[in-house]
Amino acid sequence: MERNDPVNSIISICKKVRIAAVVLFCFCIPAVAALAVKIISAARDMSLAPEELEKKGLTGSALSSDLSKGIARLLFFVICAAAFMICIRLFGRILADGTPFREGTASSLKKISLLLLVSAVVPSFVGFIFYALTLPVPLSELSYKTVIEESGLTVMLAPLFLSGFMFAMTAVFRYGCLLQQESDETL
Repeated sequence: MERNDPVNSIISICKKVRIAAVVLFCFCIPAVAALAVKIISAARDMSLAPEELEKKGLTGSALSSDLSKGIARLLFFVICAAAFMICIRLFGRILADGTPFREGTASSLKKISLLLLVSAVVPSFVGFIFYALTLPVPLSELSYKTVIEESGLTVMLAPLFLSGFMFAMTAVFRYGCLLQQESDETL
């Protein structure tokens, strides 16, 4: 039986997006490894005496900043890798089923939406906490601007808005599942 054009185009798009998700996942792996090495190096340098830090041209607050930003980036890439894995499975399931309108699609989109929401906010706050804990001077001695700039405390707006869009798409796909089920039962 020949598939109609909309289904063929959905299948074609799913194949391309799945390949893109695999490629992006593969880029996350070396980024995570490089960040892990950087974090280990910064953590090792944190244990040095102040004189040894000066010999290397480092300061405690710069190390604290590097460590906190590295941890935030590492967490971001791990969350992205998890989202890409869900995408890979989602599009594999769509290709196997031949339709995107299954209940599993909506739940996968919801998981991706939640991961995007987490990636927009959590890495930055975790980095800030590590910055505050590893800072060689009390946090109260620094200006607000210095703390924000050095710790990398930000909220990424793009993943935040994309999370809202994906959450709305979850509702659209749930409705599509209902229509698909009614159509299958009618036939």
